[in-house]
Amino acid sequence: MNRCVVRGAWCGGALIALAAPLVAQTSLSIYRDGRVVVRRTFSQALQQGRNAVTLRLEALDPATLFSTDTSVSVNSAAVRYPSTSSDVLARAAGQTLSFVRAKGDTVRATVVRADPPQYKLPDGRMLLSPPGEPLFPAELVRTTPEAQLVLDASRARQRTDIAYVAQGVTWEALYQVIVTGTRGQVSGTATVTSQNLRADSAEVQLVAGAIRRTRQPKSEQESYAVDGVASRGAVVALQQALTTEEAVGETHVYQLPGRLTIEPGVPIATALFPRSSAPLAQELIVPGVLSWRGWIGPMPEPNRVPVQVWYTIKRAPKTAFGDRPLPAGTLQLYQADSSGRVQLIGEAANDHTAPGRDLRVQSGDAFDITAERVQTDYNQEQLPPLRKGLPNRQRVTAAYRVTITNAKGDAVTVDVREARFGNWKIIESSVPPEPDRVMTIQIVHIGDLHFGRVADIPVVEALESMLPDLRPDAIVIAGDMSQRARHGEFQRGRAFANRARETAPVLTIPGNHDVQWWRRPFIPFSKDAVYQKYRSYLGAELTPTLTIPGGAVIASALTAHGVAWGSLTPRLRDIAVKGHLPKREVERVRSVFGQAEPGLARVLVMHHNLLRGPLSNRMGLARWKTAQRRVAEAGTEIVLCSHDHQEGAEQLEGKVVVSTAGTLSKRSRGGRPVSFNVVTIDPTAVQVTFFRWDSNRRRFQPSDTAAFARKAPRLEPQAAE
Repeated sequence: MNRCVVRGAWCGGALIALAAPLVAQTSLSIYRDGRVVVRRTFSQALQQGRNAVTLRLEALDPATLFSTDTSVSVNSAAVRYPSTSSDVLARAAGQTLSFVRAKGDTVRATVVRADPPQYKLPDGRMLLSPPGEPLFPAELVRTTPEAQLVLDASRARQRTDIAYVAQGVTWEALYQVIVTGTRGQVSGTATVTSQNLRADSAEVQLVAGAIRRTRQPKSEQESYAVDGVASRGAVVALQQALTTEEAVGETHVYQLPGRLTIEPGVPIATALFPRSSAPLAQELIVPGVLSWRGWIGPMPEPNRVPVQVWYTIKRAPKTAFGDRPLPAGTLQLYQADSSGRVQLIGEAANDHTAPGRDLRVQSGDAFDITAERVQTDYNQEQLPPLRKGLPNRQRVTAAYRVTITNAKGDAVTVDVREARFGNWKIIESSVPPEPDRVMTIQIVHIGDLHFGRVADIPVVEALESMLPDLRPDAIVIAGDMSQRARHGEFQRGRAFANRARETAPVLTIPGNHDVQWWRRPFIPFSKDAVYQKYRSYLGAELTPTLTIPGGAVIASALTAHGVAWGSLTPRLRDIAVKGHLPKREVERVRSVFGQAEPGLARVLVMHHNLLRGPLSNRMGLARWKTAQRRVAEAGTEIVLCSHDHQEGAEQLEGKVVVSTAGTLSKRSRGGRPVSFNVVTIDPTAVQVTFFRWDSNRRRFQPSDTAAFARKAPRLEPQAAE
């Protein structure tokens, strides 16, 4: 039992002495990275005004200490940590202690001082080193941190509520699936393991989500970790009752049943949902990426490629398994052999999975099914430009032979999936292709690099190195590559785009900083002059289109027109900043979406933010209500924009997902870290993950993720102007 000793309380100038023993209730919220929010409630009444109390708190980090009662604030705190031998010797100065020299051999000596060591024997002689191992009285030893607090209460309170962030407890989710034909028996547990925190009879919540961490624990916190944890038995106490769950902000909180005792080295496992039976499908997939690098030539040995084994576990709605948000963890697949013994046949990591979304994981590669891929032909030809002034186009034709060998006794179905950046199609195949199959794709969404005096070059270089590891299907740069539309700025922007193209196809559009608006302001025709530098370095096409087969069609709309009638504003400083979405741009985007294959996600790229910036409280577009209506009516599912320098992910009218990229320059909004977004699109959902710059680690770290259910796009009839 934890104790709270009240030293005294000042109220109206009088010292109120309280010394009754207090009973504390404990509640813990445990995070996957080892952080623990500890909430303690003591049955100690507080007087209005200033109160001085002393509390014994386990694993206390004093910098994080606060009161959860909005009527109480922590005025000051002084913390003394658990005693070490040198601490107690210093406190024992002037006292006579017993010292153990050997088994059954003790000697008594008076501690004169601890540093330098001086001891006086009963006969008066002095020792300048310890006479043995000291035996300390219990009252000299602090076993837990002791916090002396001064609390200010705006009104009298019946209890004292304290909270702080501790370290040393982690949890993990583990899912087991026993495969039986086309169904699987699914169970899931969350296991809590403490390294150095103890708590008696505590309420425990597990928090799942991407919670950013900037502050590292202090060394003082870790210096009193419990010894001998490794020697304790790893006894798992399995709780039979089930957890309950609720959403809090962008996290999910799982309440473990009952009150638990947390001890170092004793894991506690709890079921996340009742054991369930769910439909299960296995897929054998040969991944392929058609090479655009030219003719590879004959190889002495065929290129062997893996045959991946994928499992999809269906999560039906209105079931305990389907309606439960599943925290990220590890999924293990088991199957019984001929004697009924279950064998581990696959293991994979799963991400946070929203309610109703299926679990799809790659368990490994096939053993008895192999594949070989050989390029057999290659041709390259030049095509005329789409219109005068644009560069020539190029068409590449490549041929491949894929040979699949099945050593099993039964026939199997193997999917050969080809992925190609840009616009492409299969013109001939020995097996009829299925182009309408929708895949999961990832788009890296970047904006506002502002190469020039405000560019943050170390951050940009870190992103350049990181892009290949993200393995995106496309990279979108949503404008403002430059700061002042200067040659040197565009040269650096071109170098960035070219390096990004080594990873994935890149789509760029101009932003307001890329426009030489001063050359032809207010002239409604012949606007080519204002985009001259942009086109020279980043391509003649201002509104490019990119298709990811089986994934998405990405169209773009020009909203940066410089000083133009459509974006006039009474604010002089914004005269070349505001954007405008003309009707002709929306009609062109509608046509692109209308011609795209069914099932592809309709993605629109524009520079100016479509929704109001939370910190700036500004809209990026003039006539923004009309622009929002036009975007929705064009059949848009997802908008990728930037301009506001603050990252965001929201929905327009509950239909259109809007991903707003932050900035990679030194002009971040509100002192926030620079960031970029990764947009993941699958057949059922759109997820936007923010990657924020960690200045301590000098790299980008994935932060919170916003998820939205996908809805089938519908082209609205054009509204009359």
